[in-house]
Amino acid sequence: MIFVAEQRLASVRLAEAAILDICGSRSSGDFGAKRGLHIADFARGELGCGEAASRAPAGDATHHWHGNRRSVSVLMADEPNATKKAHCPTCDGERTCIVHGTIYKGWDWEDKYNGHSMNGGVDHYLLECRGCETVFYQTSSWNSEEVDPYYDAFGETQYEAHREVQTHPKADAKTKPVWFDAMQKVDPQLHNILSQMYVAHDNHAHILTAIGLRTALDRATEVLGIDPAKTFDEKLNDLRDGGWIGQTERDILGVVTDAGNAAAHRGWEPDGREVSQLLSSMEVFLHRAFIVGQKALSIKSSIPAKPKRLPAPATKTTP
Repeated sequence: MIFVAEQRLASVRLAEAAILDICGSRSSGDFGAKRGLHIADFARGELGCGEAASRAPAGDATHHWHGNRRSVSVLMADEPNATKKAHCPTCDGERTCIVHGTIYKGWDWEDKYNGHSMNGGVDHYLLECRGCETVFYQTSSWNSEEVDPYYDAFGETQYEAHREVQTHPKADAKTKPVWFDAMQKVDPQLHNILSQMYVAHDNHAHILTAIGLRTALDRATEVLGIDPAKTFDEKLNDLRDGGWIGQTERDILGVVTDAGNAAAHRGWEPDGREVSQLLSSMEVFLHRAFIVGQKALSIKSSIPAKPKRLPAPATKTTP
């Protein structure tokens, strides 16, 4: 307990020393806290030097620049009920999260021969969503080369760094259709192929997406009972002749096949718009062939039979 208390006291003193160092630097040549404002709070943005310790959330690192010198104040994250806003991968939205732990890792690079240098850092967080109680990991990184200039209330130029925030694990793909999970019951292998294809699509890997669409179409034809040894053209013709698709859709799926072949064998990369069109065409086919079609056929057993027509009454003949 004494050791932990000493660690806490040392950390608080370190943070206080960094804040005092920032606020004490007032010279005109100081790339820092002139007129009570610092050049950039790379952790939260737009905080005065006197406010950095009191307003920054627990666990955040506050970065201040003084010429070629950088000071970092780190606020501890082990206070009870420390929270911050973050994107929960389960809720798939910004939520208030409990901060269970945080650490900041800074880095510096310098080219001594040409006089170039840059630096940056990464904040690491272990968070728990206060809604669904999911525990996840988040990083927030910056570097000195990606900054935006702006003017403060005194008309002086200030700089704010870009923050790249990543959450692990990632949220489920937003592009998956609502009926996607039902494909698991249809065919687990086809479901797995589609799942990996959506991961590629969400990460803008267009070549892999096109190849995945072709592979999914190949597996879908096999699930429908078409000989896997046939060529793609023969498989598409069998789909048309079997009543699964019409001629127009046969031509559309032919484009999906050609796009996958070109991506796999010739390194062709479709753009985002073309990938979306290919994906939509494939989803329409899968939805009708495996979801809507089977559901419609299952209704047939619950439809009452058509009543039999009563025999016509016999007509009397007059002598």
